[in-house]
Amino acid sequence: MPRLIDVRTRPGARPDLESLRVRLAGAAPGTAVDDHRAWLGRLLALMRALEATALAVLGLVLVVTVGTVIFTTRTGLSIHHEAIEVMHLIGARDSYIARQFAGRALALGLKGGAIGLMLALPALATVGALFGRESGGVLPEVTFSLLHWAAIGALPLMVALTAMVTARFTVLASLARIL
Repeated sequence: MPRLIDVRTRPGARPDLESLRVRLAGAAPGTAVDDHRAWLGRLLALMRALEATALAVLGLVLVVTVGTVIFTTRTGLSIHHEAIEVMHLIGARDSYIARQFAGRALALGLKGGAIGLMLALPALATVGALFGRESGGVLPEVTFSLLHWAAIGALPLMVALTAMVTARFTVLASLARIL
C-alpha cells in the first residue's frame, strides 16, 4: 500500500530536493518526490494563455470601439450636413464643430463606461473572492490589489477619452475632405 507524506516548508525556503530524492531512495527504494513543478508549470502556462487572451479581447474591444465611434460620428456629420454648412457660413471653424462632436462622444463614453463598470464590479469581486479563498499552499495567493482596482476604475475614463479623441479626429478629417 503506497504511503504519502506531505511536507510543508517555511515560506521562502529552498529545500534541496535532489539530495532528498537520493536519501529517500537509499532508505526506501521506489520512493518518489513530487514537488508539483510539472503541474504548476502547466497551470502557469494556462494562466499566461488566459492573460494573453484577455489582453487580445481588450484590444479587440478597443478596435471595435474606435470603429463604432468613427461610424457614428460620420453618420452624425451626414445627418447634420446642412446645419454644419450654415455654421461654416456664419464663421464656425472646423475645430468648434469637432469639439461639439468630441464633447458628445466623451459624455456618451463616460455614461457607457460607468454602466459597464457597475455591471462588471460584482463579477470581478466574486472572481477575486473565489480565487482568494482557493489560494495559498501550492498555489500563489491571487488577489486584486489597490492598483488593480484603480486600473479597473480608470477604464471608463480611458474609453471616454478614446471616444472623444476618435470623434475629434474623425470630424476634422471628414470636414477637411468635404470643404
